[in-house]
Amino acid sequence: MFDDVQTMPKQSSDVEVRRSTRTRILPPRLNDCIITRDNEITVDGDLVHLAFNVEAEPVNFEDAVKNEKWLSAMNEEIESIERNNT
Repeated sequence: MFDDVQTMPKQSSDVEVRRSTRTRILPPRLNDCIITRDNEITVDGDLVHLAFNVEAEPVNFEDAVKNEKWLSAMNEEIESIERNNT
């Protein structure tokens, strides 16, 4: 069925990709932030990432059940489902 398929040779393009020459200005609200590119993540970058996720939602059921807040929320949800007969 696909025996007759021919691949076309790639055409090289000498056209250079246009880049913006606009001067980039950091918004004032970000002046006290440290900005790191994704490909420059270091141990410090990993620590910053972890710091942002300290109060994150539990990843799995086992973690959620250990947290009183989440256990209460799950019980409320089950009670609501039972009350609504859904």
